[in-house]
Amino acid sequence: MEYYLCNLVLKGAGGTADHLVAGPWYINGAWPNTFDLGVVPAGGYDGISVDLGLPPALNQTNALPPAMEHVNMAWPIPMGGGYHFMKFEGHFLLQGQPTGFAMHLGKDQNLVHCELSQPFTVGIDQGKLALVFNLNEVFRDPHTYDLSTGNQSMGSDSLMALLRDNCSNAFTFQFLP
Repeated sequence: MEYYLCNLVLKGAGGTADHLVAGPWYINGAWPNTFDLGVVPAGGYDGISVDLGLPPALNQTNALPPAMEHVNMAWPIPMGGGYHFMKFEGHFLLQGQPTGFAMHLGKDQNLVHCELSQPFTVGIDQGKLALVFNLNEVFRDPHTYDLSTGNQSMGSDSLMALLRDNCSNAFTFQFLP
């Protein structure tokens, strides 16, 4: 599982201003992924929002540095260029037989915006924000995604739209003071 996150916004409450940390961050499910968000203003927050994918200004071929992780996330130029927002590949059982799947999400119209409402307080000593991506939700909420009828999403706008909608519900977070 690989994906990009960007535009993390801590939603201010009770006089605390919103706080934006732009990113982007490349996430690889096989790696420990920890990022320093810098100094976050102390105060109360109502929740966060975050985008899975890249904003249009960065979703252009060669817009990111030529590091191997970005090169491997390139979306084919004949299909519009830019980058994969998410690559999730593996196997499932179809009539008892292992069958591959490749869930690829890309293209500007499939930028996933996630709103997570959960109050928390950042103190002077700061803290840690733990963001969790539940892979099961990619296939079930709000749409049930049946791999037996579409095990490769790249090139299918309708299948990518299902993934986009489902990914918007796949994140949870916890603030650890």
